[in-house]
Amino acid sequence: MNRLLAFIDGFSNGRRAALLFILALALLLSINLLDFPGSVPYMRRVSGNAYLDMQGFYTAARAYQLLDAFGPQGRRLQLLLSTTFDVVIPLLAGAFGTVSITWSFRRAFGRPSRLALVALGAAALDYLENAALIVLLTAYPRHLDVVAGAAGVFTALKGVAYGATILVVVFGLVAALVRTRRRARPATNDGAAVR
Repeated sequence: MNRLLAFIDGFSNGRRAALLFILALALLLSINLLDFPGSVPYMRRVSGNAYLDMQGFYTAARAYQLLDAFGPQGRRLQLLLSTTFDVVIPLLAGAFGTVSITWSFRRAFGRPSRLALVALGAAALDYLENAALIVLLTAYPRHLDVVAGAAGVFTALKGVAYGATILVVVFGLVAALVRTRRRARPATNDGAAVR
Protein backbone atom coordinates (compact mmCIF):
# COMPACT_ATOMS: atom_id res chain seq x y z
CA MET A 1 0.00 0.00 0.00
CA ASN A 2 2.80 2.41 0.85
CA ARG A 3 4.43 1.81 -2.55
CA LEU A 4 1.16 2.58 -4.30
CA LEU A 5 0.72 5.79 -2.31
CA ALA A 6 4.33 6.78 -2.99
CA PHE A 7 3.82 6.19 -6.73
CA ILE A 8 0.62 8.24 -6.70
CA ASP A 9 2.36 11.03 -4.78
CA GLY A 10 5.21 11.14 -7.30
CA PHE A 11 2.80 11.20 -10.23
CA SER A 12 0.46 13.86 -8.82
CA ASN A 13 0.76 17.50 -9.77
CA GLY A 14 -1.56 20.35 -10.68
CA ARG A 15 -1.09 20.02 -14.44
CA ARG A 16 -1.97 16.34 -14.43
CA ALA A 17 -5.00 16.99 -12.22
CA ALA A 18 -6.18 19.73 -14.62
CA LEU A 19 -5.59 17.57 -17.72
CA LEU A 20 -7.43 14.59 -16.22
CA PHE A 21 -10.29 16.88 -15.20
CA ILE A 22 -10.62 18.26 -18.73
CA LEU A 23 -10.52 14.79 -20.30
CA ALA A 24 -13.03 13.31 -17.84
CA LEU A 25 -15.36 16.29 -18.17
CA ALA A 26 -15.21 16.24 -21.98
CA LEU A 27 -16.02 12.53 -22.07
CA LEU A 28 -18.86 12.80 -19.54
CA LEU A 29 -20.40 15.81 -21.26
CA SER A 30 -20.23 14.21 -24.70
CA ILE A 31 -21.80 10.94 -23.49
CA ASN A 32 -24.54 12.75 -21.60
CA LEU A 33 -25.34 15.52 -24.11
CA LEU A 34 -24.52 14.31 -27.63
CA ASP A 35 -26.67 11.83 -29.56
CA PHE A 36 -24.58 8.92 -30.84
CA PRO A 37 -24.57 5.13 -30.28
CA GLY A 38 -23.54 4.55 -26.67
CA SER A 39 -24.62 7.99 -25.45
CA VAL A 40 -27.39 8.66 -22.93
CA PRO A 41 -29.61 10.64 -25.36
CA TYR A 42 -29.29 7.90 -27.98
CA MET A 43 -30.26 5.21 -25.44
CA ARG A 44 -33.28 7.25 -24.30
CA ARG A 45 -34.36 7.80 -27.90
CA VAL A 46 -33.96 4.14 -28.87
CA SER A 47 -35.28 2.39 -25.76
CA GLY A 48 -37.07 5.11 -23.78
CA ASN A 49 -34.93 4.23 -20.77
CA ALA A 50 -31.71 5.22 -19.05
CA TYR A 51 -28.78 2.83 -18.76
CA LEU A 52 -28.60 0.53 -15.75
CA ASP A 53 -25.47 2.47 -14.73
CA MET A 54 -27.68 5.50 -14.07
CA GLN A 55 -30.33 3.83 -11.92
CA GLY A 56 -28.78 4.52 -8.51
CA PHE A 57 -29.84 1.21 -6.98
CA TYR A 58 -31.91 -1.63 -8.34
CA THR A 59 -32.91 -5.11 -7.30
CA ALA A 60 -32.45 -8.18 -9.47
CA ALA A 61 -36.14 -8.04 -10.40
CA ARG A 62 -35.85 -4.37 -11.41
CA ALA A 63 -32.70 -5.09 -13.42
CA TYR A 64 -34.54 -7.68 -15.49
CA GLN A 65 -37.59 -5.42 -15.88
CA LEU A 66 -35.28 -2.80 -17.37
CA LEU A 67 -33.38 -5.28 -19.54
CA ASP A 68 -36.72 -6.50 -20.93
CA ALA A 69 -37.87 -2.91 -21.49
CA PHE A 70 -34.60 -2.03 -23.28
CA GLY A 71 -35.44 -4.40 -26.11
CA PRO A 72 -32.70 -5.97 -28.25
CA GLN A 73 -31.28 -2.66 -29.44
CA GLY A 74 -31.23 -1.16 -25.93
CA ARG A 75 -29.46 -4.25 -24.57
CA ARG A 76 -26.86 -3.95 -27.35
CA LEU A 77 -26.36 -0.29 -26.40
CA GLN A 78 -25.93 -1.18 -22.72
CA LEU A 79 -23.30 -3.75 -23.71
CA LEU A 80 -21.62 -1.21 -25.99
CA LEU A 81 -21.45 1.33 -23.16
CA SER A 82 -20.16 -1.22 -20.64
CA THR A 83 -17.38 -2.42 -22.94
CA THR A 84 -16.22 0.89 -24.42
CA PHE A 85 -16.94 4.28 -22.85
CA ASP A 86 -17.50 2.85 -19.38
CA VAL A 87 -14.03 1.35 -19.48
CA VAL A 88 -12.51 4.81 -19.99
CA ILE A 89 -14.81 6.78 -17.65
CA PRO A 90 -13.71 5.05 -14.40
CA LEU A 91 -10.08 5.26 -15.50
CA LEU A 92 -10.25 9.02 -16.04
CA ALA A 93 -12.53 9.76 -13.08
CA GLY A 94 -10.50 7.60 -10.70
CA ALA A 95 -7.21 9.03 -11.91
CA PHE A 96 -8.49 12.60 -11.66
CA GLY A 97 -9.80 12.08 -8.13
CA THR A 98 -6.65 10.33 -6.96
CA VAL A 99 -4.23 12.85 -8.48
CA SER A 100 -6.30 15.86 -7.43
CA ILE A 101 -6.71 14.70 -3.82
CA THR A 102 -3.04 13.78 -3.50
CA TRP A 103 -1.79 17.04 -5.01
CA SER A 104 -4.21 19.34 -3.16
CA PHE A 105 -3.65 17.70 0.24
CA ARG A 106 0.11 17.93 -0.26
CA ARG A 107 -0.25 21.66 -1.01
CA ALA A 108 -2.70 22.27 1.84
CA PHE A 109 -1.25 20.09 4.59
CA GLY A 110 2.30 19.29 3.48
CA ARG A 111 1.59 15.62 2.83
CA PRO A 112 -0.68 13.54 0.62
CA SER A 113 -3.73 11.85 2.10
CA ARG A 114 -4.89 8.27 2.11
CA LEU A 115 -8.29 9.72 1.19
CA ALA A 116 -7.05 9.50 -2.41
CA LEU A 117 -7.89 5.81 -2.15
CA VAL A 118 -11.60 6.76 -2.10
CA ALA A 119 -11.28 7.71 -5.79
CA LEU A 120 -9.59 4.41 -6.60
CA GLY A 121 -12.37 2.60 -4.73
CA ALA A 122 -15.00 4.41 -6.77
CA ALA A 123 -13.32 3.36 -10.01
CA ALA A 124 -13.01 -0.23 -8.77
CA LEU A 125 -16.74 -0.33 -7.93
CA ASP A 126 -17.50 1.08 -11.39
CA TYR A 127 -15.48 -1.73 -13.00
CA LEU A 128 -17.23 -4.34 -10.82
CA GLU A 129 -20.58 -2.91 -11.92
CA ASN A 130 -19.49 -3.10 -15.58
CA ALA A 131 -18.34 -6.70 -15.21
CA ALA A 132 -21.65 -7.69 -13.63
CA LEU A 133 -23.62 -5.94 -16.38
CA ILE A 134 -21.59 -7.64 -19.10
CA VAL A 135 -22.33 -11.02 -17.50
CA LEU A 136 -26.06 -10.19 -17.29
CA LEU A 137 -26.20 -9.02 -20.89
CA THR A 138 -24.32 -11.97 -22.34
CA ALA A 139 -26.46 -14.44 -20.36
CA TYR A 140 -29.76 -12.72 -21.20
CA PRO A 141 -32.57 -13.91 -21.29
CA ARG A 142 -31.34 -16.35 -18.64
CA HIS A 143 -31.74 -14.80 -15.19
CA LEU A 144 -28.70 -14.58 -12.92
CA ASP A 145 -30.35 -13.03 -9.88
CA VAL A 146 -27.24 -13.01 -7.67
CA VAL A 147 -25.23 -11.19 -10.34
CA ALA A 148 -28.11 -8.77 -11.02
CA GLY A 149 -28.44 -8.02 -7.31
CA ALA A 150 -24.69 -7.49 -7.03
CA ALA A 151 -24.79 -5.14 -10.02
CA GLY A 152 -27.43 -3.04 -8.25
CA VAL A 153 -25.31 -2.88 -5.09
CA PHE A 154 -22.17 -1.97 -7.08
CA THR A 155 -24.12 0.77 -8.86
CA ALA A 156 -25.32 2.25 -5.55
CA LEU A 157 -21.90 2.01 -3.88
CA LYS A 158 -20.22 3.49 -6.95
CA GLY A 159 -22.48 6.52 -6.73
CA VAL A 160 -21.70 7.00 -3.04
CA ALA A 161 -17.96 6.58 -3.63
CA TYR A 162 -17.90 9.06 -6.53
CA GLY A 163 -19.90 11.50 -4.40
CA ALA A 164 -17.39 11.12 -1.56
CA THR A 165 -14.56 11.62 -4.05
CA ILE A 166 -16.06 14.91 -5.22
CA LEU A 167 -16.42 16.12 -1.63
CA VAL A 168 -12.81 15.23 -0.78
CA VAL A 169 -11.53 16.85 -4.01
CA VAL A 170 -13.43 20.07 -3.26
CA PHE A 171 -12.22 20.08 0.35
CA GLY A 172 -8.60 19.53 -0.73
CA LEU A 173 -8.74 22.22 -3.42
CA VAL A 174 -10.33 24.77 -1.06
CA ALA A 175 -7.78 23.96 1.66
CA ALA A 176 -4.92 24.32 -0.85
CA LEU A 177 -6.31 27.65 -2.07
CA VAL A 178 -6.62 28.96 1.51
CA ARG A 179 -3.06 27.88 2.29
CA THR A 180 -1.74 29.50 -0.90
CA ARG A 181 -3.52 32.78 -0.12
CA ARG A 182 -2.18 32.81 3.44
CA ARG A 183 1.36 32.34 2.14
CA ALA A 184 0.92 35.12 -0.42
CA ARG A 185 -0.43 37.65 2.13
CA PRO A 186 2.22 40.32 2.83
CA ALA A 187 3.39 40.69 6.44
CA THR A 188 4.13 43.88 8.43
CA ASN A 189 7.36 44.43 10.35
CA ASP A 190 5.96 42.79 13.49
CA GLY A 191 4.93 39.70 11.47
CA ALA A 192 1.18 40.43 11.48
CA ALA A 193 -0.60 40.29 8.16
CA VAL A 194 -1.50 43.54 6.46
CA ARG A 195 -5.20 44.00 5.83
